[in-house]
Amino acid sequence: MSDSHGKRRERPIADISTAPIRWERVGLIARRKRLLVMVAIGLAGIALTVFTIAVAFVSKSAIDPSFSPPILSRTSASIQVKDPRMGRAMVGGPGTSHGYRVGASVDLDGLKNDALLPHWSLKAADAPALDVGKKTVVIDGAEVSPDHESEHTALRQWIPVPVQSGRYLLHLKLTTVDGRVVAEDTGTPFFVLGQNCCKRYETPTYVARLPRGWHLRENYDLNRGDRHVTLAIGPYNNSIDIDTSVIDPENVGKTALPFQAKLEKSLVENGVGYRRISKHVFHASDGEPIVEWSYRLEGDVFTDILFFRGPSGFAVLGRSGESHFRETRDLARLIARSVEAKPLRN
Repeated sequence: MSDSHGKRRERPIADISTAPIRWERVGLIARRKRLLVMVAIGLAGIALTVFTIAVAFVSKSAIDPSFSPPILSRTSASIQVKDPRMGRAMVGGPGTSHGYRVGASVDLDGLKNDALLPHWSLKAADAPALDVGKKTVVIDGAEVSPDHESEHTALRQWIPVPVQSGRYLLHLKLTTVDGRVVAEDTGTPFFVLGQNCCKRYETPTYVARLPRGWHLRENYDLNRGDRHVTLAIGPYNNSIDIDTSVIDPENVGKTALPFQAKLEKSLVENGVGYRRISKHVFHASDGEPIVEWSYRLEGDVFTDILFFRGPSGFAVLGRSGESHFRETRDLARLIARSVEAKPLRN
Protein backbone atom coordinates (compact mmCIF):
# COMPACT_ATOMS: atom_id res chain seq x y z
CA MET A 1 0.00 0.00 0.00
CA SER A 2 1.44 3.48 -0.87
CA ASP A 3 0.55 7.13 -0.24
CA SER A 4 0.10 9.87 -2.80
CA HIS A 5 3.88 10.37 -2.96
CA GLY A 6 4.55 6.77 -3.95
CA LYS A 7 6.03 5.73 -0.61
CA ARG A 8 4.95 2.36 0.89
CA ARG A 9 3.02 2.69 4.16
CA GLU A 10 3.88 0.14 6.86
CA ARG A 11 1.02 -1.73 8.73
CA PRO A 12 1.30 -1.14 12.46
CA ILE A 13 2.10 -4.28 14.54
CA ALA A 14 -0.42 -5.08 17.30
CA ASP A 15 0.84 -5.10 20.82
CA ILE A 16 0.59 -8.77 22.02
CA SER A 17 0.70 -7.74 25.61
CA THR A 18 -2.52 -5.78 25.14
CA ALA A 19 -4.43 -8.54 23.08
CA PRO A 20 -7.53 -9.97 24.86
CA ILE A 21 -7.15 -13.48 26.44
CA ARG A 22 -9.65 -16.19 25.26
CA TRP A 23 -10.47 -17.84 28.59
CA GLU A 24 -12.99 -20.21 27.07
CA ARG A 25 -10.26 -21.83 24.94
CA VAL A 26 -7.93 -22.07 27.93
CA GLY A 27 -10.65 -23.84 29.95
CA LEU A 28 -11.35 -26.31 27.15
CA ILE A 29 -7.69 -27.27 26.86
CA ALA A 30 -7.49 -27.79 30.62
CA ARG A 31 -10.56 -30.01 30.65
CA ARG A 32 -9.17 -32.12 27.82
CA LYS A 33 -5.95 -32.65 29.74
CA ARG A 34 -7.83 -33.73 32.85
CA LEU A 35 -9.95 -36.16 30.79
CA LEU A 36 -6.89 -37.73 29.19
CA VAL A 37 -5.32 -38.19 32.61
CA MET A 38 -8.45 -39.85 33.95
CA VAL A 39 -8.69 -42.21 30.92
CA ALA A 40 -5.04 -43.18 31.35
CA ILE A 41 -5.58 -43.92 35.04
CA GLY A 42 -8.70 -46.01 34.22
CA LEU A 43 -6.89 -48.06 31.57
CA ALA A 44 -4.03 -48.67 33.94
CA GLY A 45 -6.48 -49.87 36.59
CA ILE A 46 -8.18 -52.27 34.16
CA ALA A 47 -4.84 -53.64 33.02
CA LEU A 48 -3.79 -54.17 36.63
CA THR A 49 -7.10 -55.95 37.43
CA VAL A 50 -6.81 -58.30 34.41
CA PHE A 51 -3.21 -59.05 35.34
CA THR A 52 -4.19 -59.83 38.93
CA ILE A 53 -7.03 -62.16 37.81
CA ALA A 54 -4.77 -63.91 35.33
CA VAL A 55 -2.15 -64.51 38.01
CA ALA A 56 -4.84 -65.86 40.35
CA PHE A 57 -6.18 -68.24 37.66
CA VAL A 58 -2.68 -69.46 36.81
CA SER A 59 -1.93 -70.05 40.48
CA LYS A 60 -5.24 -71.88 40.97
CA SER A 61 -4.66 -74.03 37.89
CA ALA A 62 -1.18 -74.91 39.11
CA ILE A 63 -2.64 -76.14 42.39
CA ASP A 64 -5.79 -77.77 40.93
CA PRO A 65 -5.41 -78.90 37.28
CA SER A 66 -9.17 -79.54 37.03
CA PHE A 67 -9.95 -75.88 37.77
CA SER A 68 -11.80 -74.21 34.89
CA PRO A 69 -12.04 -70.41 35.22
CA PRO A 70 -15.60 -69.22 34.57
CA ILE A 71 -14.61 -66.13 32.61
CA LEU A 72 -12.10 -67.71 30.24
CA SER A 73 -13.53 -71.24 29.88
CA ARG A 74 -15.46 -72.47 26.86
CA THR A 75 -18.37 -74.86 27.36
CA SER A 76 -20.45 -76.55 24.70
CA ALA A 77 -22.78 -79.49 24.35
CA SER A 78 -24.62 -81.12 21.48
CA ILE A 79 -27.24 -83.87 21.35
CA GLN A 80 -28.37 -86.12 18.51
CA VAL A 81 -31.46 -88.19 19.27
CA LYS A 82 -31.31 -91.67 17.75
CA ASP A 83 -33.99 -93.76 16.10
CA PRO A 84 -36.23 -95.28 18.83
CA ARG A 85 -36.65 -99.07 18.88
CA MET A 86 -39.62 -100.95 20.17
CA GLY A 87 -39.01 -103.52 22.90
CA ARG A 88 -39.72 -104.53 26.44
CA ALA A 89 -38.56 -102.82 29.61
CA MET A 90 -34.81 -103.13 30.18
CA VAL A 91 -35.37 -104.76 33.57
CA GLY A 92 -37.97 -107.19 34.80
CA GLY A 93 -39.41 -110.50 33.78
CA PRO A 94 -41.57 -111.68 30.86
CA GLY A 95 -44.54 -109.70 32.14
CA THR A 96 -42.87 -106.30 31.73
CA SER A 97 -44.73 -103.84 29.52
CA HIS A 98 -43.89 -102.84 25.98
CA GLY A 99 -42.24 -99.53 25.23
CA TYR A 100 -39.48 -97.85 23.25
CA ARG A 101 -35.77 -98.13 23.82
CA VAL A 102 -34.58 -94.61 23.09
CA GLY A 103 -31.06 -93.25 22.91
CA ALA A 104 -29.01 -90.17 22.09
CA SER A 105 -25.43 -89.34 21.21
CA VAL A 106 -24.03 -86.52 23.37
CA ASP A 107 -20.83 -84.46 23.03
CA LEU A 108 -19.77 -82.35 26.03
CA ASP A 109 -16.93 -79.84 26.27
CA GLY A 110 -15.88 -77.83 29.33
CA LEU A 111 -18.45 -79.45 31.63
CA LYS A 112 -16.17 -81.74 33.61
CA ASN A 113 -17.65 -82.82 36.98
CA ASP A 114 -20.88 -80.88 36.34
CA ALA A 115 -24.09 -82.66 37.31
CA LEU A 116 -26.36 -82.85 34.25
CA LEU A 117 -29.93 -84.17 34.13
CA PRO A 118 -31.52 -85.68 30.97
CA HIS A 119 -35.25 -85.09 30.46
CA TRP A 120 -36.93 -87.30 27.82
CA SER A 121 -40.38 -86.67 26.40
CA LEU A 122 -42.52 -88.49 23.84
CA LYS A 123 -45.10 -86.03 22.53
CA ALA A 124 -47.81 -86.44 19.93
CA ALA A 125 -46.81 -84.50 16.82
CA ASP A 126 -50.40 -83.47 16.04
CA ALA A 127 -51.80 -83.07 19.58
CA PRO A 128 -53.83 -79.89 20.20
CA ALA A 129 -52.36 -77.58 22.83
CA LEU A 130 -55.09 -78.47 25.36
CA ASP A 131 -54.65 -82.21 24.78
CA VAL A 132 -50.86 -82.44 25.20
CA GLY A 133 -51.10 -83.92 28.70
CA LYS A 134 -53.01 -86.93 27.38
CA LYS A 135 -50.52 -87.61 24.61
CA THR A 136 -47.19 -86.94 26.28
CA VAL A 137 -44.89 -89.28 28.20
CA VAL A 138 -42.12 -87.57 30.23
CA ILE A 139 -39.24 -89.49 31.81
CA ASP A 140 -36.27 -88.06 33.76
CA GLY A 141 -33.12 -90.10 33.21
CA ALA A 142 -30.19 -90.79 35.51
CA GLU A 143 -27.75 -87.96 36.33
CA VAL A 144 -24.75 -87.54 34.02
CA SER A 145 -21.39 -86.22 35.28
CA PRO A 146 -18.57 -85.97 32.69
CA ASP A 147 -15.15 -87.23 33.86
CA HIS A 148 -13.17 -85.32 31.19
CA GLU A 149 -13.08 -81.81 29.76
CA SER A 150 -14.17 -83.19 26.36
CA GLU A 151 -16.35 -86.25 26.46
CA HIS A 152 -18.57 -88.25 24.10
CA THR A 153 -21.24 -90.40 25.71
CA ALA A 154 -24.41 -92.28 24.81
CA LEU A 155 -27.61 -91.90 26.80
CA ARG A 156 -30.26 -94.62 26.88
CA GLN A 157 -33.74 -94.73 28.32
CA TRP A 158 -36.84 -96.91 28.21
CA ILE A 159 -40.15 -95.10 27.70
CA PRO A 160 -43.51 -96.88 28.02
CA VAL A 161 -45.88 -96.46 25.11
CA PRO A 162 -48.62 -93.84 25.48
CA VAL A 163 -52.28 -94.85 25.52
CA GLN A 164 -53.12 -93.57 22.05
CA SER A 165 -51.48 -94.54 18.76
CA GLY A 166 -50.28 -91.87 16.35
CA ARG A 167 -47.29 -89.88 15.15
CA TYR A 168 -44.98 -88.82 17.97
CA LEU A 169 -41.79 -86.80 18.47
CA LEU A 170 -38.97 -87.83 20.80
CA HIS A 171 -37.32 -84.88 22.56
CA LEU A 172 -34.30 -84.82 24.88
CA LYS A 173 -33.25 -81.84 27.01
CA LEU A 174 -30.05 -81.82 29.09
CA THR A 175 -30.02 -79.37 32.02
CA THR A 176 -27.92 -78.49 35.02
CA VAL A 177 -29.30 -79.18 38.51
CA ASP A 178 -30.44 -75.55 38.74
CA GLY A 179 -32.48 -75.87 35.54
CA ARG A 180 -30.16 -74.22 32.99
CA VAL A 181 -30.55 -75.86 29.56
CA VAL A 182 -27.20 -77.15 28.28
CA ALA A 183 -28.41 -78.75 25.03
CA GLU A 184 -31.53 -80.27 23.47
CA ASP A 185 -32.63 -82.06 20.33
CA THR A 186 -35.82 -83.43 18.75
CA GLY A 187 -35.95 -86.50 16.53
CA THR A 188 -38.01 -87.00 13.38
CA PRO A 189 -41.71 -87.91 13.73
CA PHE A 190 -42.49 -91.63 13.88
CA PHE A 191 -45.58 -93.77 14.34
CA VAL A 192 -46.16 -95.06 17.88
CA LEU A 193 -48.30 -98.09 18.64
CA GLY A 194 -50.27 -97.03 21.69
CA GLN A 195 -51.62 -99.25 24.43
CA ASN A 196 -55.03 -99.24 22.71
CA CYS A 197 -53.68 -100.27 19.29
CA CYS A 198 -54.67 -103.94 19.46
CA LYS A 199 -57.31 -106.31 20.77
CA ARG A 200 -57.28 -109.93 21.89
CA TYR A 201 -57.52 -112.55 19.14
CA GLU A 202 -58.09 -116.24 19.94
CA THR A 203 -57.86 -119.40 17.82
CA PRO A 204 -58.05 -123.11 18.67
CA THR A 205 -54.24 -123.31 19.00
CA TYR A 206 -53.05 -119.88 20.15
CA VAL A 207 -54.04 -116.42 21.39
CA ALA A 208 -52.48 -113.16 20.21
CA ARG A 209 -53.26 -109.51 19.64
CA LEU A 210 -54.41 -107.96 16.35
CA PRO A 211 -54.80 -104.27 15.35
CA ARG A 212 -58.16 -102.70 16.12
CA GLY A 213 -60.28 -101.83 13.10
CA TRP A 214 -58.30 -103.94 10.61
CA HIS A 215 -60.23 -106.16 8.22
CA LEU A 216 -59.79 -109.94 8.64
CA ARG A 217 -59.44 -111.30 5.14
CA GLU A 218 -58.47 -114.74 6.47
CA ASN A 219 -59.50 -115.89 9.92
CA TYR A 220 -57.43 -118.92 10.90
CA ASP A 221 -58.14 -120.42 7.48
CA LEU A 222 -56.68 -123.80 6.62
CA ASN A 223 -53.98 -123.60 3.95
CA ARG A 224 -51.85 -126.20 2.23
CA GLY A 225 -49.31 -128.00 4.34
CA ASP A 226 -51.58 -128.27 7.37
CA ARG A 227 -51.11 -124.59 8.10
CA HIS A 228 -53.59 -122.04 9.38
CA VAL A 229 -53.41 -118.42 8.25
CA THR A 230 -54.84 -115.23 9.74
CA LEU A 231 -54.53 -112.20 7.47
CA ALA A 232 -55.47 -108.67 8.66
CA ILE A 233 -55.53 -105.72 6.21
CA GLY A 234 -54.70 -102.23 7.49
CA PRO A 235 -55.64 -98.66 6.47
CA TYR A 236 -52.71 -98.17 4.06
CA ASN A 237 -53.17 -101.57 2.37
CA ASN A 238 -50.52 -102.83 4.75
CA SER A 239 -51.08 -106.23 6.30
CA ILE A 240 -50.19 -108.60 9.12
CA ASP A 241 -50.18 -112.34 8.50
CA ILE A 242 -49.97 -114.95 11.29
CA ASP A 243 -49.05 -118.31 9.84
CA THR A 244 -48.95 -121.31 12.18
CA SER A 245 -48.29 -125.02 11.75
CA VAL A 246 -50.35 -127.84 13.19
CA ILE A 247 -49.60 -128.59 16.85
CA ASP A 248 -46.97 -131.32 17.01
CA PRO A 249 -45.04 -132.40 20.12
CA GLU A 250 -41.95 -132.82 17.93
CA ASN A 251 -41.89 -129.04 17.38
CA VAL A 252 -40.82 -128.41 20.98
CA GLY A 253 -37.21 -127.24 21.06
CA LYS A 254 -36.93 -126.60 17.32
CA THR A 255 -35.29 -123.46 15.91
CA ALA A 256 -36.56 -121.36 12.99
CA LEU A 257 -33.10 -120.58 11.58
CA PRO A 258 -33.05 -123.37 8.93
CA PHE A 259 -36.55 -122.41 7.76
CA GLN A 260 -35.57 -118.75 7.30
CA ALA A 261 -32.44 -119.74 5.36
CA LYS A 262 -34.51 -121.97 3.07
CA LEU A 263 -37.10 -119.24 2.43
CA GLU A 264 -34.45 -116.60 1.67
CA LYS A 265 -32.67 -118.93 -0.73
CA SER A 266 -35.94 -119.41 -2.61
CA LEU A 267 -36.56 -115.65 -2.83
CA VAL A 268 -33.03 -114.96 -4.04
CA GLU A 269 -33.50 -117.49 -6.83
CA ASN A 270 -37.11 -116.74 -7.79
CA GLY A 271 -38.15 -113.38 -6.28
CA VAL A 272 -38.49 -110.18 -8.32
CA GLY A 273 -36.16 -107.44 -7.03
CA TYR A 274 -35.39 -109.24 -3.78
CA ARG A 275 -32.98 -107.40 -1.46
CA ARG A 276 -32.37 -108.08 2.21
CA ILE A 277 -32.73 -105.11 4.59
CA SER A 278 -31.71 -106.81 7.82
CA LYS A 279 -31.59 -110.11 9.69
CA HIS A 280 -31.41 -110.47 13.47
CA VAL A 281 -31.59 -113.39 15.86
CA PHE A 282 -33.14 -112.61 19.24
CA HIS A 283 -33.82 -114.85 22.21
CA ALA A 284 -37.03 -115.05 24.20
CA SER A 285 -37.04 -115.08 27.99
CA ASP A 286 -36.82 -118.89 27.91
CA GLY A 287 -33.80 -118.78 25.57
CA GLU A 288 -35.78 -119.70 22.46
CA PRO A 289 -34.24 -118.13 19.27
CA ILE A 290 -36.42 -115.77 17.24
CA VAL A 291 -35.44 -114.77 13.69
CA GLU A 292 -36.44 -111.30 12.42
CA TRP A 293 -35.83 -110.87 8.71
CA SER A 294 -36.70 -107.73 6.70
CA TYR A 295 -36.45 -107.44 2.92
CA ARG A 296 -37.73 -105.72 -0.23
CA LEU A 297 -39.62 -107.68 -2.86
CA GLU A 298 -41.72 -106.61 -5.86
CA GLY A 299 -41.95 -103.00 -4.68
CA ASP A 300 -43.07 -103.76 -1.11
CA VAL A 301 -41.15 -104.17 2.14
CA PHE A 302 -41.61 -107.09 4.50
CA THR A 303 -40.68 -108.12 8.03
CA ASP A 304 -40.95 -111.84 8.70
CA ILE A 305 -40.57 -113.01 12.30
CA LEU A 306 -40.16 -116.79 12.64
CA PHE A 307 -40.16 -118.76 15.89
CA PHE A 308 -41.38 -121.88 17.67
CA ARG A 309 -43.52 -121.44 20.72
CA GLY A 310 -44.50 -124.58 22.56
CA PRO A 311 -45.57 -127.31 20.14
CA SER A 312 -46.30 -124.93 17.23
CA GLY A 313 -44.24 -123.05 14.69
CA PHE A 314 -45.18 -119.46 13.84
CA ALA A 315 -44.39 -116.84 11.23
CA VAL A 316 -45.66 -113.27 11.71
CA LEU A 317 -45.32 -111.39 8.42
CA GLY A 318 -45.76 -107.63 8.06
CA ARG A 319 -46.08 -106.11 4.58
CA SER A 320 -46.32 -102.44 3.59
CA GLY A 321 -45.08 -99.75 1.26
CA GLU A 322 -41.83 -97.88 1.99
CA SER A 323 -43.55 -95.04 3.86
CA HIS A 324 -45.21 -97.37 6.41
CA PHE A 325 -42.47 -99.96 6.78
CA ARG A 326 -41.36 -98.91 10.22
CA GLU A 327 -44.77 -98.88 11.92
CA THR A 328 -45.73 -102.19 10.26
CA ARG A 329 -42.48 -103.76 11.40
CA ASP A 330 -43.06 -102.56 14.97
CA LEU A 331 -46.58 -103.94 14.82
CA ALA A 332 -45.29 -107.32 13.61
CA ARG A 333 -42.86 -107.34 16.55
CA LEU A 334 -45.61 -106.54 19.04
CA ILE A 335 -47.90 -109.27 17.67
CA ALA A 336 -45.09 -111.85 17.62
CA ARG A 337 -44.40 -111.14 21.29
CA SER A 338 -48.08 -111.46 22.15
CA VAL A 339 -48.47 -114.97 20.71
CA GLU A 340 -49.18 -117.60 23.36
CA ALA A 341 -49.49 -121.22 22.23
CA LYS A 342 -52.26 -123.23 23.85
CA PRO A 343 -51.23 -126.40 25.68
CA LEU A 344 -51.71 -129.80 24.10
CA ARG A 345 -55.01 -131.53 24.83
CA ASN A 346 -54.92 -135.12 26.01
